[in-house]
Amino acid sequence: MKYFMMIVVAIALVAGGCGVEGYGEYRRDLNTDADADTDVDADSDCLDVCGDGECGVEETCTSCPDDCGECPDVCGDAVCGESEDCETCPDDCGECPDVCGDGECGVEETCTSCPDDCGECPDVCGDAVCGQLETCESCPADCGICPDVCGDGECDSSESCETCPNDCGECPDVCGDAVCGEDEDCESCADDCGTCPDVCGDAVCGESEDCETCPDDCGECPDVCGDGECGVEETCTSCPSDCGTCPDVCGDAVCGESETCESCPDDCGECPPVCGDGVCDSDAGEDWLVCPDDCCTPGPFRVIAAGEYEFNSYYISGAGCAEVRGEIPGMSWESGPDIVDADADGWLEWGWDVTPAAGIYRFSYAGHRDCAEADPAWREGWAQYAHPDQLARMCASDLVYVYCQADGCSIAVEFTADGSTIPAGNMAP
Repeated sequence: MKYFMMIVVAIALVAGGCGVEGYGEYRRDLNTDADADTDVDADSDCLDVCGDGECGVEETCTSCPDDCGECPDVCGDAVCGESEDCETCPDDCGECPDVCGDGECGVEETCTSCPDDCGECPDVCGDAVCGQLETCESCPADCGICPDVCGDGECDSSESCETCPNDCGECPDVCGDAVCGEDEDCESCADDCGTCPDVCGDAVCGESEDCETCPDDCGECPDVCGDGECGVEETCTSCPSDCGTCPDVCGDAVCGESETCESCPDDCGECPPVCGDGVCDSDAGEDWLVCPDDCCTPGPFRVIAAGEYEFNSYYISGAGCAEVRGEIPGMSWESGPDIVDADADGWLEWGWDVTPAAGIYRFSYAGHRDCAEADPAWREGWAQYAHPDQLARMCASDLVYVYCQADGCSIAVEFTADGSTIPAGNMAP
């Protein structure tokens, strides 16, 4: 542009001598874009001389670069001018070579030659390069075998129970390693776990055991009389202060404090009969006469055997003889056969060979004051057993023969066809 301005000035100066027309032609040569309407008359008399230092009208940068200067570079003329380069005119100067780092991945640039512009090349497994996206798991060929990982559930070759118990399991206990393992104890490894404490019951009397703390292992402590404990070898005899007074033993010929004639008659003797204890003790001599409270009163009549009967003298004031009266054939209520207490046992015997016809018969007996006296005046009177107190105390086995009605009581029996005598009273409970 500087050269162009100088040429213009020169042309203007020459134009003063050669006319304006030459100047106008030169402008048309230099600036094809000039306004086509501009027209200046030129002086055809002036002749251009190349090399005269003046760029004549007929001279151009092409025909006389010495006078008119070098033509400006024209992009597209297949010539890469001084002012042109690959950036301003790639048509003349060619494409600019790729520049790594310009932010554009050129034609000749690759991810290998210029990763800054083209980006990192994708990892290729097997290219002997462990790429950023490759791992020992995805490409062991480039990145190598993965190291063992503790906790993946597999006990690999480089792992052990010591380095990775999660995969390989706990190491077995080793006796002597100064660690008492889970499977070790004082019995299996005293070196690691220490000596076992004494256990009562293991049949060994340990250092901390004695007869008091563990008699099972150390044996029973010897008995000490007076220690307040009744030892195994102590008894109420050898040490009553510990074991207490010996209990009474029935049969040791000593009637002890807790023994009585009832609990131990061997040591204390037989108890005397006690009237009123509710027990009629015949072996002790109790009967209805001695102890009527305990012993029931025999009734007026009892059957010894068929045809053999007895009447109680108690109810005729102890008379030794009497007379049987009643409804039995051969007697009446006024008279009857005599009966006598021949053995003086309080019972008047009556033996009768004749058995009346089968049926129920009532009878009683009347006592005599003197059995040898036949005078009825000496009779004591009827047997008395109708009083309620007498009936209440009468033995049940005899009461079954008593028959009472409004006019008094009598004896009632039933003679059967086979000769049996059955009670027929009406006072049995």
